[in-house]
Amino acid sequence: MPETPLIFPLTDNFNSWEIFDQQKDDCHRLLDGADTEFGAIKKVFDLRAGPEDFKRRKDTIERNKKDIQVETKIVSFHVYYVSIRCRP
Repeated sequence: MPETPLIFPLTDNFNSWEIFDQQKDDCHRLLDGADTEFGAIKKVFDLRAGPEDFKRRKDTIERNKKDIQVETKIVSFHVYYVSIRCRP
């Protein structure tokens, strides 16, 4: 019976390795998915056209941001006006 006290630590160690293997497989699955997604992204950067493209995109974003802010203010005003008019 001297082996009996060793069974618990060995079983615990075995269970820990099984959990490790499961987590390792999950990690590999996630990394494989990330690699697949990364490969699907098309990256094109032209050193000559890149800065101009960046400037154009930045200007577009700024224009869209201003338009969205204006529209938000208009809608907010109308919501406020309607809420005032609908009070009893």
